[in-house]
Formats: sequence, C-alpha cells, structure tokens
Amino acid sequence: MPILKALAKLFLLPGTIAIHVVGITIEEDGGIFRSMVNMLFWGALLTPVILLLVLRANS
Repeated sequence: MPILKALAKLFLLPGTIAIHVVGITIEEDGGIFRSMVNMLFWGALLTPVILLLVLRANS
C-alpha cells in the first residue's frame, strides 16, 4: 500500500505544485485546476514517448 500512495502522490504532484504556486487550497480548487494541470503535464510528457515506442514497434 505505501507504494500505491507514493505513486498517487507522484502522479498528482504537478497539479499540487501548480495550486500552491497560484495560492489555491485543495478544498477551494475542487480538483478542477489540479486535474487540468496533471492532464496537460503528463500528456505533454508521455505523448512523445508513446509515439516513439509505437513508431519503433511498427518499423
């Protein structure tokens, strides 16, 4: 269980940092801003990686 909690914290870290920078508490945010930041961060980070893996597998 500690491994899953650590993975969850890592996955939510970009959004958590963003709401602290903006000055919003987690309760005020309601998860909307944090979720958006997390989706943008992980999408931008992992899309090129996945594309490279797919292109390598097809060649």
